[in-house]
Amino acid sequence: MKDVLFEGDDGAKFGISKEKVHSDMHDKPKKKLVPKFNIILFEGTDTIKFGMMSEEIQSILKVKPECSKSLIGYDEEYYSGICRVLYEPNKNDISICAEIEFYKPVKVFLDGVQLMGKPIKEVADFFKSRFEDYSYDIITRHRSAKYGIGFSGTDNPHRKDIVQIVDISRVGFREAYQKAYDEKYSSEEISKEREYECIFCKATYISGDPNIKCPKCNSFLLPKV
Repeated sequence: MKDVLFEGDDGAKFGISKEKVHSDMHDKPKKKLVPKFNIILFEGTDTIKFGMMSEEIQSILKVKPECSKSLIGYDEEYYSGICRVLYEPNKNDISICAEIEFYKPVKVFLDGVQLMGKPIKEVADFFKSRFEDYSYDIITRHRSAKYGIGFSGTDNPHRKDIVQIVDISRVGFREAYQKAYDEKYSSEEISKEREYECIFCKATYISGDPNIKCPKCNSFLLPKV
């Protein structure tokens, strides 16, 4: 087998066997690739689209999700270190993608601007200039309901005030979900205690508040099935 010829900075040529080149390539540690997603408003992303079924999303992400049910019984899947996908039933009662929450360190772009991990004030200013209905409150956080996009971070003083979550949803989905939630639960049922798990530190807590946040890292909690 012929050697591979290389040329040094001084113009001198030297040879390395193909076996050595092949070996060195395999010996080098592989860098972990960080998933990247480009948001397409009203559609989803450049890869994951609203209306997709679980099998389609799994084939894109190449990850087996943790499956659970939302508070009103909708299917939801957690793809470790990437995102959470919330489904809704279509007219044939088939679960299709309606909302996606992306988690740091995934990179999420909107109009070429990378949102994840950036200072919250910087992204909030971008949203204010981009979305005329931008709003903020302690429950929905930073959001544009008209365009179905939002983001949140943490107010924990021990962590940087940066964007930790970027979410997108089918326009109107959150309103429909809230209506279904209100119809399903009475005020007594809403206060019923259940177990929640933090999406970041994985700590678990028992609470009757569906909007509970993790006492340790001030991140969002998901109900455990």
